[in-house]
Amino acid sequence: MHRKTRLFAMPASIALEQLSEQLLKLGRLSREVAVADFLGQAVSVVREVLDFPRGWWGLGTAPGEGGVPAIHQVEYLGLPSDFAAEWQKIVSMDSYALDVSNRVGEVQCYVGGDNVGLPPEIIEFDLRYDLHHAMGLSLGDGVTGHGFFIVAYRGQGGAPFNAQEAVLFRHLIRHVIQLWHFALQDALSASEELSCALLARPDGRVLYAGPELCELIFTHWPEWNGIHLPPAICAHFDHLPSKMRVKENTIKFRAKDENIWLTYGRSDQQDFLLSPREQRVAHLFAKGLSYKEIARLLNLKPSTVRTYLRDAYLRLRVKNKVELGDRLDGNAAQRQSP
Repeated sequence: MHRKTRLFAMPASIALEQLSEQLLKLGRLSREVAVADFLGQAVSVVREVLDFPRGWWGLGTAPGEGGVPAIHQVEYLGLPSDFAAEWQKIVSMDSYALDVSNRVGEVQCYVGGDNVGLPPEIIEFDLRYDLHHAMGLSLGDGVTGHGFFIVAYRGQGGAPFNAQEAVLFRHLIRHVIQLWHFALQDALSASEELSCALLARPDGRVLYAGPELCELIFTHWPEWNGIHLPPAICAHFDHLPSKMRVKENTIKFRAKDENIWLTYGRSDQQDFLLSPREQRVAHLFAKGLSYKEIARLLNLKPSTVRTYLRDAYLRLRVKNKVELGDRLDGNAAQRQSP
């Protein structure tokens, strides 16, 4: 059964004074706090006009057909630290969660109470965390599928989210993310791209992850959970600033405001010119996955996978899958030789 999701249209008027006051607060906040703390404090500003006792937000990748969204960074309000892992076990059965993930830019709400026909796993999950009413929004890059999400919850004793709250929520969150991106870019040098950067705490927990650097990490550490960096990467935190070679790329590490920035750039070698997304597609294809399997896994169209592979074949000057795999492995070996 599909949850009864509500999509609210824009009312004729909203509380503009209320909205303006919160936007001014968010603007001041973006200049007063460290970028690593901005999202959590910004949600507190949003809660001044949209009260909700539980919620979570972060970065993730929209699921492909039958897939589970990958979470790259997450923060919680009133929920345990293993909530994302528990959610991923049932998300493929939850039509509401998939609506939030797939219907980018649209506020999705549901009113609890009617559980007829819902899978028992969903009912038990909602009862366990008292997720009776929900309001969610995803904002992202339609090309990479990588973007921000936030879901707010009220329990059985709370009122359902209404139309005006949904509109305020959308406006406020859009401004929060824009200010967050501005603050993140300000923390980088002018020559560094946000898509190729990652911000982490000293314990390896991800605070922000650009889509291209995410692809690079997933390509070489496919078991990565997206939330805590692989130990091989965290090992470089003890000697900052430092560099790490990842095949044809170099990841740079530096400390900033008690956290660690990771940025990557290509080596000077020009015979390997694949983007991180093209690299990941090529690696998966070389391992034996089909166009359709790769498309489902990465939330791409099969035609897009074909385009990536066509370009990879041309740039690497290979003619078949075997040569592709040899070339991908050979580039690393060649660069490691004296």
